Amino acid sequence: MDLIFDINNRIQRIRSGFESYGIDALLVSKPSNVMYLTGRETGYVLITEDSLILWVKDLYRDLYNDVYSDKNYIFELRNYDKGVIATHINDIGIKKLGVENISVSSYERLRKEIEIELIICDIVEKGRSIKSRYEIELLKKSAEIARRGMEKAYEIINNIEKDKKGMREIDIAAEIEYEIRRAGSETPPFGEGM
Repeated sequence: MDLIFDINNRIQRIRSGFESYGIDALLVSKPSNVMYLTGRETGYVLITEDSLILWVKDLYRDLYNDVYSDKNYIFELRNYDKGVIATHINDIGIKKLGVENISVSSYERLRKEIEIELIICDIVEKGRSIKSRYEIELLKKSAEIARRGMEKAYEIINNIEKDKKGMREIDIAAEIEYEIRRAGSETPPFGEGM
């Protein structure tokens, strides 16, 4: 099972919920929801019954080419420019557009730009709450990486106690980070404050 396969299943589940929310289409912009639907956390997504559009800036199209260029990727990629999404939505005949729980100012701005009924819905969040086999495998991998990092931290602390000499926090963090990177982590384990 892979990401593209899982994305296809997510989209099917989202579309199957349109009727219960009373919507014809869904506009998604929250990075975590965009990530869930597209595999990357940038851009704007429009899901209708018969189309999937992802608007991104050129920079991200190039940066995330690994996902976007997959022959099975189901989104039509379009360049993002101010006003293109509203123009597209107004042109295609959607009557009721689902939108995420957005700020009042964002809602008002969208309502002025788009000439249709907006319905706030949590369809993506509900989909995200149910984990697929693919997501469960990723969680298992994350847990294994965290376990290895904690084992390394335990080892370091035990050695410090045995040797009775101190160690700088930054050196401890570096050793733990090295271990979890070896285990497969792609991101730093500690925030900027370390």
